[in-house]
Order: sequence, then structure tokens, then C-alpha cells
Amino acid sequence: MVGDGSGGTSSPTAGASSKSDNAGRATTDDGGGSAGEEPLAASDAGSAGEGGSGDGGTTSLPACQPIYTSCDSLCGPVHDPCTGLDLECGVCADGLACDRDTHRCSTAKLTCAALGAACGRIRNTCGQRLDCGDCPDGQECDPDTNQCTTCSAPTCADLGIECGTAWLGCGSSKISTDCGTCAIGKVCNPAYNRCEPAPKAAGGQCVPKSTAELCAVKNAECGYISDGCGGTVKCGDCPVGKDCATDGIANRCGPPEASWQCIVEQRECGKTMATCGGKLVDCGTCSKPDVCNSNGKCGAPCSPKLPALADALECGSFDDGCNGKLAKDCPKTDKGAKEVCKADGSCCVAKTCADDYKNQCGTGLPDGCGATLDCGCGTGGVCSTKAIATTGTCCQKHDCSFYPGQCGTLDDGCGGTITCNTCGSQTCKKASGAVSGTCCDLPVCNGQCGVTLTNACGSRTCSTTSCGSGKQCDTTSATCCTLPACGTQCGVSLSNACGSKACSADCGTGKACTNGNCCALPSCAGACGRTVSNTCGSVDCKCTGTALCQGKTGAQTCCTPRTCSGFYTGKCGTQLDDACGGKLDCGCSGTGNVCSSSATGSAGTCSCPTLKTCADFAGQCGEFPNACGGTVKCTCADHGLPSYDTCGGSQQSGVCGCTKTPCGSHCGNVDDGCGGQVYCGPC
Repeated sequence: MVGDGSGGTSSPTAGASSKSDNAGRATTDDGGGSAGEEPLAASDAGSAGEGGSGDGGTTSLPACQPIYTSCDSLCGPVHDPCTGLDLECGVCADGLACDRDTHRCSTAKLTCAALGAACGRIRNTCGQRLDCGDCPDGQECDPDTNQCTTCSAPTCADLGIECGTAWLGCGSSKISTDCGTCAIGKVCNPAYNRCEPAPKAAGGQCVPKSTAELCAVKNAECGYISDGCGGTVKCGDCPVGKDCATDGIANRCGPPEASWQCIVEQRECGKTMATCGGKLVDCGTCSKPDVCNSNGKCGAPCSPKLPALADALECGSFDDGCNGKLAKDCPKTDKGAKEVCKADGSCCVAKTCADDYKNQCGTGLPDGCGATLDCGCGTGGVCSTKAIATTGTCCQKHDCSFYPGQCGTLDDGCGGTITCNTCGSQTCKKASGAVSGTCCDLPVCNGQCGVTLTNACGSRTCSTTSCGSGKQCDTTSATCCTLPACGTQCGVSLSNACGSKACSADCGTGKACTNGNCCALPSCAGACGRTVSNTCGSVDCKCTGTALCQGKTGAQTCCTPRTCSGFYTGKCGTQLDDACGGKLDCGCSGTGNVCSSSATGSAGTCSCPTLKTCADFAGQCGEFPNACGGTVKCTCADHGLPSYDTCGGSQQSGVCGCTKTPCGSHCGNVDDGCGGQVYCGPC
């Protein structure tokens, strides 16, 4: 089985990353302080007798025992922590997968059910991550076992959640808990469930720093972070070839996670056929000037081939002469399946669940070729035996539809149990000490607050902060009451039997707070350049930006004059109308440019009579002056010549035409004789 940082089984070396020191001895880095130290051999313990250290003696420790000494019955890359030996044990036969922890070929366990995971996230035999769902009400997922356990019932405060709605880890992740609101002057950042200073748009004083400053302070290279004022900013995307937070550090770019198939086959590049699912898996590309050879190794162009010693064996994995391995496969059986290659280089016809264990089931069943099979019972089926390498019979399990209205842990009809969460919006009511129960409805708050209601189903707490907008909890009567509404009133504090509410003095654009009420200020339409008043207040009507106030008293309007760089972009001429009673002289910029119009008040266009084109540079390629203050870029195709030219690299200009060297008997990437390379097909 394959874990996901939690759950599943592990190899004998799980929890420690093995490596070898310069003497070939295995060392172990298990997160403790002894990483890099040599294992204590028997000779290092002294020659003391059987007693403990209390009588002056020392205890003799056993010598390190190798775990893996050969590839017999193993697959994939295998490392022995005792000897430091690294073995390359090849791939599995068609239909089987190499378990990344046990290093043995078996039927791939692809689903949560096959892995025995009831919840959470876990990796399957093929290294793929699976989401095994949530636990039923009252239970939470143990990340180490991927099993549902009794919920520890944490509070918002226990998890450091300050506000908003959040899932606290119990039951379905779709059920959220209201963790309250923030104090006056702060807002809840919903992305992080924490209270932050309110921005100006929400009536506060918080002004977020620029995105560049925020990301630099947090050393964030990608993804989203808080802006400190209740919102978020994006710190960009990772460059091609890297992903965000794949190395476990939030907002940092790291290499993408390698496919388990590529790791098993020790491929550095190219594509390979996945053992699980039969799809192509991309193992990446090589850094130039290396190329990806057909064996999946990066390096100079090389043709992998079997060594002479392979002629004496039926099958196996051999050095291919290109820093990789090359397999000599077994033939296929009469049913189309490939025979299994054993460690001694002989081929073997493996047993199958469909043919040799028909109507049987079990785990670790021998396939006759050194590997094992896990033969299941299909959807909903349960095997009568749990012993390894023992066959049993299948039993069809009940599903939750067999128990309408019931919930919790129920009999599956095959000697086991199933967990049913079929209550929907209801609650699963269990008797004291019972593992199963019935679905029922908890009491409903219906305007009550600050109290805990109880019925035959259970208890529900009605929060003092759950009354909603415009209401608050009257703790005396334990009911939600309606606060006074401001309406058009402003700058005052209103009170009723429920409580007090402060009405903002900010009435919005075009309005003012006068005598405790919001009223409309006079309009500036047709009144620029002077102050207008009404019973609500006064407004100084000024033109904004570059606009000018024009017109007679009583009908004055703002006019924004045209500009050469705006309205007359790309135009030229003298005494051009600026639309506000003025005139503009717009000339031409750039070497050699002249205006097409000489009439006063008439706009023309700028052009350069001496402009040169690629026709003026026949047979040449590159970048040339165009005699008008700019340049013209020419290719050989502009002259009707072959597209290949000598203008690449750092050259500014060159001459067209070069006869490339033909491929002839060459293959791969070869020099084309013209400063470049040409691909001459596979070898």
C-alpha cells in the first residue's frame, strides 16, 4: 500500500531516508540527531559478557542484517539500508503494478476501498493521490490510519479561527460552524478566518501596501496572501517547469512532483506507458545541449543496445551502454499476456485471478513466478479470509440503502461493518455506548439566541451573534430583536427597546448630512466657476483636470481642450482647432518626417519620403537603418530566397543563402553546415 503522508503500510525502512557513507556503510536520516552516524556493529560494542552495564560490562549488539540481497521476487529501484546496495529490479508484467513500499508486483490497488481507507487523502499503489471523503457526524478522520474515530469536538478558538464560517474537522466538510464576527473597526478576512483592520471602502482606515511590497515581505513567489485589510493579493505564477508549494512550502515555487512511474523506471525524460491505466506518462525534458535518448536518460545522442551477455538469458534488465537499462522481454502467452521474467533470467507463465483463482479471493496469493496476486470480489464484495496467501470465498455486502432511517456503524452482512451517514440535514441520534442510531431533527432556534435548546434528538446552541444584519440578541428574553433603522437620518444615534445604532454622517456622493438628515446638494450642471447653494448646503463648482470653464453667466460649462498627443495623435498641421476656442500647432517628430498638409487649420499625416524598405537591401538579411530615424528588419524570404540565412545568433546583418548538408546516412541531430543543426530522424 502507498501512504500519502498518512495511512497505509510502509517498507522496512519507512520513516527514514537511507543513503551510504564513503565506506559503503548505510546511514539513516530519521529526523533525529543521529543522522549521518555509523550503525554500531558488534565489534564496536566491546567484548563484554551477557550482563548489563551495572556490573561494568557492555551489551553486544547484533550485526546489521541485510534486507535485500537480490532482485528475486522484487521490482523497481530497491535500496538495502544495511549494505547500501542499490538494485534495479525492473518492471512488472502486464496487468500488475510495482508496490512502491513492498517492492513486489501485485494487482494494483487503485481505490480507497482496495486500500482500506475510509476517509482523508492517501496514495494508491500507482502513486496517485486519492480523496477518500469525510467521516459521518460525530467522527473525524485520523490522518495516520485514514479511519474515522470519535470526534474530539474542537472549538473555533482551539483551531485559532477568529471569525466567519469554517469546518472544524468533525463530520462532513460541507457543514460549517459560525465562528462569530469581528470587533468594530475590523473585518473578517474569509480566506484566513481572521480579523484584520477594516479598509477605507468599509468605513475603516486600513490602506493595503502594494502587491510587490506585500509579496516581498512574505517572501511569497506565487499564490495568494492576505493584504492585511481583509482581502487578498496574488503574488504571481511560477515559471514553466515549476509549481506553487509542491515542495511543501506555501507560496514558494518548486519542482513539480515526479510521476511514480518515472521513478520506478528511473526515467529522466520522455514518455512511458503507465502500468496503471495504460496512459502515457510524461517524465520531463532535458536541459540543452543534452538530448533525451530512447532509454529515458539525458545526455549526448546514444543508441541503447543489449550487451552480449544478454544472448545467454531469456529475459532481464541489462546496461544499455547509454547510462540506462534495456529490457529483454519474455514472449506473450497464448492468451496475450506477457510472461514474467524471473531473477535468474528465465521466463515464467504467471497465474491470474481470472483463470487460476476463479470464484476465489484473497491477498498475497502466489502467482507461481515469485510474485503475488490480490484477488478481490468486485464491487461490494467481501472475502471470507483476511489471512495472507490463503484463498476464501466472496460475500456481497449490504450498503446504506439496506438501513433506511438508520445511521452510524452497522452490520455489513459479511462479518464486518459499514458506516452510514444517510441523515442529510438531520442528526444521527445514538444511545449511550451504541455505535448505531436513528436520524432525527434537532430543535430549531427560530429567533432565539444565547440559549441551548434540547429535545429528544439532542441539543443545539443558539449563538448570541447569529441574529443577522440589523438585529441583536436581547439576553434578557433570549430572543433576537430589531434595532432602529437609520433611513435618511445621519450623524445621530438612535435607540429603541432592542438597543442603540449609530447612523453614519457620510451620506454618499452628492449628498450632505444637514440637521440629522441626508439631503441632496445642488447640481453643478451649467454652473462651473462659481459656488451654488440650496437649503442642504453649498458646492464649489470647479472644472477638473485640464478642463476650462466657458460660456456666459447662467450657462457656464467645462470644456477639455484637444491636444496634439491626444486628439491629433499621428496628425500634423498649424492652427488646428482645440474645440475650446484655441488653436494648436502639431508638428512631425522623427528624422526625415514631413507633414502632408500645408493648409492652415487642416490636419495632415506625417511621412518620410526617403523611407527605405527590404527592396533597398537585396540579397541581404538582418536589421538596417531606414533613413527615417528607424530600422527595417529583412529576411531572405523578403527577396524570394531560401528561408535559411546567416542572420541568426548575435549577427546584426548577413548575406542570404546557404546550402545545407544533406542527412545522408546520419540520424538524430547533426550539424547542417550552415551554423545550425538538422534532425535526421530516429536511428
